[in-house]
Amino acid sequence: MPANPRKDDPFFPVEENFFPPDWYQGAIFAGAAEDRTRHVLFFTPTMKRQLEHSKTWFMDATFYFVDDPIKQLFTINGFIKNDKQEMKPLLFCCMTRRRAADSRFIPED
Repeated sequence: MPANPRKDDPFFPVEENFFPPDWYQGAIFAGAAEDRTRHVLFFTPTMKRQLEHSKTWFMDATFYFVDDPIKQLFTINGFIKNDKQEMKPLLFCCMTRRRAADSRFIPED
């Protein structure tokens, strides 16, 4: 079992083998040079496909049940096309900083 990351280290190592296959998608980086930080993305290929087919995205962030070095959990939610029309979280981003600029990113294919 790896040690917990330092509370002041946004570039902590991610132990990919502790996640289900295809769940950890890598990191996105924000900021420049000495002000750079990393946010960690989680979703499956199925969740990505469902998000791509959602007409409307709903975004949410919580600060209450994450611990340093993660500052907030940001989610993108979409409606699943089934008989219940349920809204589900389809992308999870563990953010290591709480600045508005960090929430402005453009997802790539």
